Amino acid sequence: MKKIKVFFDWFLRANTSILVVLFLIFAPFTVMPSLLAEEANVNKSQTFEYQGILELWHIETFEGGSQSRAHFLEWQARKFENIHKGTYVSILTMSPEQFKINFDAGKTPNIISFGTGIGSNFAHNLISLQSQNAIKTNLLLAGSISGQQVALPYILGGYVLAKKPKTNLQDTVTGIGLKGLSNPLECASKNNLKLKIFDEKQLDSYSTYDKFLKGYFDNLLGTQRDLFRIQNRQQKGLLTDFEFEFLPNYTDLVQFVSAFQTQKAETEMSKQFAEFLTSDEAQNDLAKIGMFSVTQTKLYDDEPYAKMEEVLSQNLQVQNAFLDATYIDSQKESLYAKFDWQKKIS
Repeated sequence: MKKIKVFFDWFLRANTSILVVLFLIFAPFTVMPSLLAEEANVNKSQTFEYQGILELWHIETFEGGSQSRAHFLEWQARKFENIHKGTYVSILTMSPEQFKINFDAGKTPNIISFGTGIGSNFAHNLISLQSQNAIKTNLLLAGSISGQQVALPYILGGYVLAKKPKTNLQDTVTGIGLKGLSNPLECASKNNLKLKIFDEKQLDSYSTYDKFLKGYFDNLLGTQRDLFRIQNRQQKGLLTDFEFEFLPNYTDLVQFVSAFQTQKAETEMSKQFAEFLTSDEAQNDLAKIGMFSVTQTKLYDDEPYAKMEEVLSQNLQVQNAFLDATYIDSQKESLYAKFDWQKKIS
């Protein structure tokens, strides 16, 4: 019995020693990752790596392309979240009217995506931004106010004239959607187009396209969205004998992004996301929604998009991001007299 007790004492001591040795061997492989993770978290806090939800307001001031720009933002948000673990971007789409209601109530987001026409009342709350890429100078200047770069252009659109071959624009009627915050009359004027315009000034862009299909007028001065609509119908054999003329010299169809000054970590991460939208990775994704890059990135090889991309790569005149709706309406009013207004010629 005594021998058995001695044996168990020896066995216990031996196994204890073995366990201690094994712990010393394998502890670095189990403990060190935890320590490194803790150190990474410390480093994150030291570099203001924000973990939480960033709110982005996407303001719709003009139509997009083949898909909505909100979808594009969702894709980029998911990519950004994969890079910055623990940071989430929540996207809320709203009209200019909804934006005004929220802003007047004292609410602001972390990030705002917007086009020309919603004004400059919020500009004093924005931080300076720098692009990750070489944005075209004319577009970049449109995002500055008082010499400070507080908005980055990240999506580009343009104007297109759809007409039948050999059409004389002065002998036919052209439909233009004038309701809203874009000003196609300015584009027509900059390109010296002699137009007879369909006499209904309160049509929005979609209603104008709908009337075009129904034969209310012969030609359509539209945007990249109308290019997609018409080409889609042509490919299905539902619309024939129309060609596109892509208009240079002017565009106000630019989507900008800005970041608000909030808490330090939030502000830094908002800045990084805003600048991420101008990166090569994000700009290449614009081909998925039928829009165009604000850099010299070439997205399209096939016409008609390649031709429109070529025209938009020129040094277009671009409206400043912070013009308000009142100014745009006054521009339209001053241009009305330059064009003939009438119903469709039979």
